[in-house]
Amino acid sequence: MTPVSLKSHRSQPKPKLVPVRRMRLKLSGLLQGVGFRPFIFGLAEAHSLKGWVQNTREGIAIEIEGSEKSLGDFLNSLKENPPPHSKIDEIETCLLPSINYSTFIIKESDPSGTGNSQLIPDIATCPDCVGEIFDSSDPRYLYPFTNCTKCGPRYTVTESIPFDRACTSMKQFSMCSLCEWEYTDPENRRFHAQTNCCPECGPQLKIINSAGESLGDKHKALQMAVEFLIQGKVIAVKGIGGFHLMAQATTDAAVLLLRKRKHRDEKPFAVLYPSMDAIQNDCEVSSHEEELLKSFQGPIVLLKRKGDPVISKQVAPENPYLGVMLPSNPLHHVLSHFMDTPIVCTSGNLSEEKICTNEQEAIKTLGGIADFFLTHDRPILRHADDSITRVLLGHTQVLRRARGYSPTPIACNGGLKKGLALGGHNKNTIAWMEGNKVIVSPHFGDLEAASTRAAFTATVNSTLKTISSPVEFIAHDAHPDYVSTLHASTLKAPTIPIQHHVAHVFSCMEDNQLQPPFLALGWDGSGFGLDNTIWGGEFFHVTEKQIKRFGSFKTFKLPGGSQAVKEPRRSALGVLYEILGGESIHHPLIQRAFEPRELKNLSSLLKNNLNCPITSSCGRLFDAVASLSDLRQVVSYEGQSAMLLEFASGTPSSKKMYPIKILDGKYTPKNRFAPRVVIDWSGMMEELLEDCTSGVPPGVVSGKFHNTLAEAVVLVAKQAEEDNVLLTGGCFQNRVLTELAVEKLRESGFNPYWQRGFPPNDGGLSLGQLVAASRPDKGML
Repeated sequence: MTPVSLKSHRSQPKPKLVPVRRMRLKLSGLLQGVGFRPFIFGLAEAHSLKGWVQNTREGIAIEIEGSEKSLGDFLNSLKENPPPHSKIDEIETCLLPSINYSTFIIKESDPSGTGNSQLIPDIATCPDCVGEIFDSSDPRYLYPFTNCTKCGPRYTVTESIPFDRACTSMKQFSMCSLCEWEYTDPENRRFHAQTNCCPECGPQLKIINSAGESLGDKHKALQMAVEFLIQGKVIAVKGIGGFHLMAQATTDAAVLLLRKRKHRDEKPFAVLYPSMDAIQNDCEVSSHEEELLKSFQGPIVLLKRKGDPVISKQVAPENPYLGVMLPSNPLHHVLSHFMDTPIVCTSGNLSEEKICTNEQEAIKTLGGIADFFLTHDRPILRHADDSITRVLLGHTQVLRRARGYSPTPIACNGGLKKGLALGGHNKNTIAWMEGNKVIVSPHFGDLEAASTRAAFTATVNSTLKTISSPVEFIAHDAHPDYVSTLHASTLKAPTIPIQHHVAHVFSCMEDNQLQPPFLALGWDGSGFGLDNTIWGGEFFHVTEKQIKRFGSFKTFKLPGGSQAVKEPRRSALGVLYEILGGESIHHPLIQRAFEPRELKNLSSLLKNNLNCPITSSCGRLFDAVASLSDLRQVVSYEGQSAMLLEFASGTPSSKKMYPIKILDGKYTPKNRFAPRVVIDWSGMMEELLEDCTSGVPPGVVSGKFHNTLAEAVVLVAKQAEEDNVLLTGGCFQNRVLTELAVEKLRESGFNPYWQRGFPPNDGGLSLGQLVAASRPDKGML
């Protein structure tokens, strides 16, 4: 052995001790239900850190110990590569003395505190789970409730925050040994998956008849449902956020049976396709549209149909578009797999009501529609209808914001106050502030229906109880008789009425993250006007300090009031009465639309000004032109005549238009609700009458009409002299009108904006009400 000298031993450097530091982090954002805690566990292990992670009411709390470098690397990785579907809004950090943690663990959630972590929407089934569902050797083979940390029900099963199994409708299902092992294994993708389950321990299917009698369960129930669909029966299927009504989409008989029972004569049905290849056989699909169909939101996407699709023409009569979707949950995947053909998949409700969510409600409401009910024993705690989207001008546009999108919070554009907005009467949603975010509820439906009113009232009341701080105001539509307005008066907070089209405008502004000044168009069917007329063809000049009604369409009378919404011919009569007076009832285009007795009654109403409200509505102008073109005299669903007029035009190949004038309005300081300028359509209608009378094809008339409206947009924009022009309201669901207006505005040097993330229809009103009510002028003109 070689001796070691004391001198040489002492000269060797001592190992350098790396100081251990402890860091506490508080995270807020979209963090629960996305596998965030398992992600943090793995990240801590990768950086040799000890400590813990925990769900809280505010979001996520973390404590980690390790070297300064490891802490820094951890923080950088967290910011740069968070889990899919998550969104970190804020990270608070502080350094603390080390306490020598020995391991890293996931702690039990802390339900104390006053904050509210953000609820995540339901997530479409991920590819890994789909692979398991169709792997015959997998324990979850054909299991219709398969999910993991990356996918599955979230919003619709959540009872309260933090997002733990005990706070969801999965609490009644105890995990088996396999699921428990997956749940506790850090290497498994179901590590801490709160909704984890399998055929041994999870929810199960059953099929019942309209009397509630069970006919079979589990896989037998699925097989029976498929057999019934093949036989042409109508099946009510309980999904993630509610029931769907399903029928074969390839046979006229099955589709017509569903139409007859649902009293839905012509309104298009959505179609569930088994694969992307099947969709591409029937529809034109761009890469953007394919991306939407395959997205984790799993929405319905409006696609241009090809010449001869395999589905029945009764699915979407007289409509060149189809609303299609791919399976977004395991049950739909399995059903589509066995059917291997398109299936009508429409909301399980009566027209415009809230979607049914439980068996008792479904049997009561849908018992006269569905032959059988394929249901399951996992309770749906929050309803969520299917979202509807399309690609417009190269961007995704959401037309109904529900499953997959809501209640994802959005960053506000600044300066919003703590308020609650109750939306409109149709396509209702509500909106509120939580922290510095705006949350908009999923689509409810029309508040005319008792079930929708009940859901609306319950959601408003529960939101007021759970919101993290008291609201400063309740915003609502200015219409005095809306259900939302009446409910606002019962709540214990100051109320702020917001004019209908002003709400549309500020919804579009917030959607595009803009600030005033700008010119904004609010075009739709109707909205209560502050001068006690019906508005609907409005231009607003908005600055930081003021909202002005800058322009509007020339007004006309609506004989019979609200009945005109269902009968475009009444709008045509009102328009002609404005330019021809009493002679209008003798015009051949009016004579062909009415029986003599009807004309006599309507003539009396017009002469005596009885039940003939005055309107500036652009939507009713569409109705009038559709009637005069003989495309539609009476409609079976909202917006049908305007849609037919749009479809007739195609994409106008001609630049021809009708004459239009911009006149001075009647605004004075004492008449402050009157417009500064008026679009006079008299010349347009006179020439249009000549075209229709002489047999000019409806497509040509429609093309000229759309061109004229787009020209009117530019003429008013030039007078307003604002660079930014916003397009919103139900009329801008019209693809042709929107594309023409955007094109003409850009050619004239303006910057056009339209709604993308929130609907241009009344589904976007609550967001706009919240924004308008937060202004110093409280949205008042």
